[in-house]
Amino acid sequence: MRSKRIVLFLACVMTLFSVACTSPSALALEVHGKVAGVQAVSRRTILPRSGSPMSWRSASLTSRPSIVPLSPSVPDAQAPEAPARTDTPVAETECDRLAADPEDPRKAGPGVKFDKISADEAVRACRNAVQRHPDIPRFEFQLGRALLAAKQGSEAVRWLGKAARAGHVFAMIYLGNAYSSASPQVPGVAKDNSEALRWYRSAAETGEGEGLLAMGLVYVNGTGVIRDADAALDWFRKAAATGNVKSIVNIGVMYRSGLGVRKDYREAVRWFRKAVEKGSEIGYASLADMYQLGWGVSKNFPEAMRLYRMAADKGNARAMVALAKFYEQGNGVGKDEREAFHWYHKAADEGNAVAMGNLGGMYYDGRGVPKDPRKAAEWWFKADEKGEPYSTAFLARSYELGIGVAKDSRTAATYMLKAIEGGAPIAIDAMTRNSARWSEAFRREFQKLLRAEGVYDGAIDGSFGPSTRRAITDLASRSAKQEVRVGN
Repeated sequence: MRSKRIVLFLACVMTLFSVACTSPSALALEVHGKVAGVQAVSRRTILPRSGSPMSWRSASLTSRPSIVPLSPSVPDAQAPEAPARTDTPVAETECDRLAADPEDPRKAGPGVKFDKISADEAVRACRNAVQRHPDIPRFEFQLGRALLAAKQGSEAVRWLGKAARAGHVFAMIYLGNAYSSASPQVPGVAKDNSEALRWYRSAAETGEGEGLLAMGLVYVNGTGVIRDADAALDWFRKAAATGNVKSIVNIGVMYRSGLGVRKDYREAVRWFRKAVEKGSEIGYASLADMYQLGWGVSKNFPEAMRLYRMAADKGNARAMVALAKFYEQGNGVGKDEREAFHWYHKAADEGNAVAMGNLGGMYYDGRGVPKDPRKAAEWWFKADEKGEPYSTAFLARSYELGIGVAKDSRTAATYMLKAIEGGAPIAIDAMTRNSARWSEAFRREFQKLLRAEGVYDGAIDGSFGPSTRRAITDLASRSAKQEVRVGN
């Protein structure tokens, strides 16, 4: 009986239909799959520079190879014993154009990323498609997907259930994600890991690669089971045998990280090369990481850049961020902050939160672009909305100083609390070690928020003594325990 448990401290950012996460350490484990749509994001160290009241600077590497994830759910659905209906050939419709999942083998047309769905338009088109083709599960699935984008979770779940009962594998996975505590909350759907596990198993029983991958991710995330690296690796191997490229990358990640196997960088490189041979953007980015770090291969910045560019050309936002870092720091290429800005902007356009945060930093410092604190705040707002805690911390400082936004101690304190809950070390450090740099009005507001959170019962006096600092660390610890830290 396997008892080895996975303890992964990874940062996850989700955009609803293909997860991506990165650890706060120099190299993150990202798990690739389709667990509720997500984009690759990396945590990085932000080092303030002297001479500036607030300076943005990301110093670490970008997000690293990760275990690739899956997609969201339906409460009243029942796992199918035998598919009642199957998709018959129907030419691409407006529903396909507006709501098909790009990775769904049953799709017609190229599909659209979840965060690019025009929700209202897609819902209308897919309702029409379902009405005209009531026996085709792919339209039911796509209507469910469009409704998820429209934040109409309860109805989305009903349509996904219909498609899942008809044997649509991606619908089963979306259902599992909707129930899974490892995925973002779907409105109107209560989290239930047992139900999530039932749907993931149904998907795996079809023998399709994405379904087998889903079960691997179940053991990575501990969804209804004990986290088990050995079991996860077994499922990834089964999925890889079907040609599932995400699982091929994930096996490489596990060799690179020593999860379920002895750490072996050369073997990790071999698996990443397999993914590259299949044209995988994640494979290109993962192999590039190894050349950048010199793990399993000789360190080679030009080769890393070439591979990152290949991944970026295929739309991989993490690779775009990596290229931006090369130009920003002058690693293996002449330092060029304008080119760094260009690549950050491309990644931000793809929804990458780290890129958004770094754009804010470039606008704030005037690097590669004219200094503009207002635009800096705008990008930090966008990154904050995607859960990027470093940007949240910089918004707190912006409101404290009144730079780029109207000065407001209460709002500053609110953002600071959110940054600490999000796990940003700079926020925790600012409040526990450098609170004297913040105004008394801010500190009083922050103590009020700590009291409201139930971690502080001391005086609201603006003095950050041992009890206040303990409350801050307690809040950070509590939030860390509640977070799920797995995925790419």
